[in-house]
Amino acid sequence: GDKVDNIEGIEGLGEKRAKKLLAEFPTLEDIFASLDKISSKQIKTKLEVSGSERPIWLRDNIIKLKDNIFDDDENFLEECLNFKPDIEKAQELAARLGLKRVLKRLGSDVEIEREFVNDERNFEIKIPECDIFTRDYKSELKNSPEKFQPEKSVWDLKTAYYLLHPDETGKNFEKFSETVTDENFMNTAGKLEDEILSYEGLHNVMTEIDLPLIPVLNQMEDHGVRIDFEKFSVVQNELQEKIFAIENEIFNETGATINVNSPQQVSWLLFERLKFEPEGMTKGKKSFSTDANVLEKLSKLPNGKIPALILEHRELSKMLTGFVIPLQKAAVKDGTIHTTFEPAFTGTGRLSSRDPNLQNIPAFGQWAEKIKSGLIPVNPENIFISADYSQIELRVLAYMSCEEKLIEAFQNNRDIHTETAAWVFDTSPEFVTPELRRAAKMINFGLLYGMSSFGLAERLNVSRNEAKEIMKRYFDALPGLQKFLDEIVNEAKKRGFSQTVAGRIRPVREIPAKGVALDRALINSPIQGTAADIARRAMINFESQQGGKLFLQVHDSLVCECSEHEADEVANALSEIMIDSGGEIEHLEVQIKRGKNLSHV
Repeated sequence: GDKVDNIEGIEGLGEKRAKKLLAEFPTLEDIFASLDKISSKQIKTKLEVSGSERPIWLRDNIIKLKDNIFDDDENFLEECLNFKPDIEKAQELAARLGLKRVLKRLGSDVEIEREFVNDERNFEIKIPECDIFTRDYKSELKNSPEKFQPEKSVWDLKTAYYLLHPDETGKNFEKFSETVTDENFMNTAGKLEDEILSYEGLHNVMTEIDLPLIPVLNQMEDHGVRIDFEKFSVVQNELQEKIFAIENEIFNETGATINVNSPQQVSWLLFERLKFEPEGMTKGKKSFSTDANVLEKLSKLPNGKIPALILEHRELSKMLTGFVIPLQKAAVKDGTIHTTFEPAFTGTGRLSSRDPNLQNIPAFGQWAEKIKSGLIPVNPENIFISADYSQIELRVLAYMSCEEKLIEAFQNNRDIHTETAAWVFDTSPEFVTPELRRAAKMINFGLLYGMSSFGLAERLNVSRNEAKEIMKRYFDALPGLQKFLDEIVNEAKKRGFSQTVAGRIRPVREIPAKGVALDRALINSPIQGTAADIARRAMINFESQQGGKLFLQVHDSLVCECSEHEADEVANALSEIMIDSGGEIEHLEVQIKRGKNLSHV
């Protein structure tokens, strides 16, 4: 195939197998003429399907260069070379196609119309009605803020491309952008706009959510968060001392000097020197696996001290090299950290953060607490206020599935995990033990990611049969959910995309998953995506009312900085705005926290 031109190859037949086939049968025609000589039944079946249902040679013809255009008329090339240009017609065509530079070279000052028709294809392209056209609104706004006025409407190439190709934008947008010249920009804009309008609600997502969010993100990046270097220095020293102590203890216990950060050396120590039973090979098949799951299991054995030490070493090293050192390096001269928020990166519509990533700072544990306590307001007199949507994805699930029991539980402000445990284990809520509630919580959140009975068995540490029985009771108690999960997957595959309540799409063919993993993505995408749309809308609404206070978003949580005397007002406004931003999704709940550093919120 040809990915650049969006032409598919034969499904399930990769580059390596294709090369082998072409080495044996030099042309496409030879391959199909020799199907009986191909030993692999699997490959033969794929070729037969392509030969009958979706002929590969039709696609091959599309990308072949024509080399016979002069066969019928030998003088044709000569006539082309001696043809006298018709400047007037060229100007008319350039104006119709929106080729500004060509018009300039032709010496024309004709205004390009916003709407035109390509007569040859009878395809009407409507240029979007707006004041400013950009390639990358976020970058251009940051570099040239004076170009953009609040009353001016913006159309953005990157945002439009992202809305249509959310899983492809991160890796393909730059290549796509290179194909969009000044001459064909308006033509491309018209085509993308037309495609966006073909999806119900998607244009509103662009104009009411994604584009208005960009100035908010730039403001948040400019605001930043300050680092307490003294606290971070103390944490760094503590981590380094503990890491050194663990390395010494491993040496004293085993008599071996190894690099504990090297999986291959750890594998040698555990499975060759200490004779633990290995589970499987690494992906590269260079050594036995020493991933976290393997180490967890080994650490629970009577002689599991060394695996437990290695696990702890990895955790401490991650804290040191993944957070403590990078966050200090990221701080500018005044001690402020300015992350970059990416609004056009994830398949579901969630924001991402980079350089440094402030969204994945550890949330729990003593080291997470110490790291977050060293992140403080830019203004030393201020405090942080955070507002966190409570169980927003489960509330979205209740709305989308129309499951009455879930809706009623949220409506009456009951604890959803206790309620679920009561339904599943056939008991009264007051008799639900912490263990039963934990099992219900695991099912509730696992459901959002299409968790199987196998996954539940692992998480609850029960047999697979027990996990199956628990899931059966769960769906028996909430019959609307099972129907919804089946329908949402089938509907997405049927129409070719999943969709949030607001209208954000995720094309099925672009999701980097297959089989069961694809089904899980099709369950999760509209739910997580709807929650992401609500959070985006809340950020826009809060910024328009409070202005300049927001500096961090961690998916379902918004964090702002303000003075102590206005804290109550800001907290109330943040809570109300976040709840109101849910739109159709009712019974949202927001939890407010406040404090002098991030560990308090």
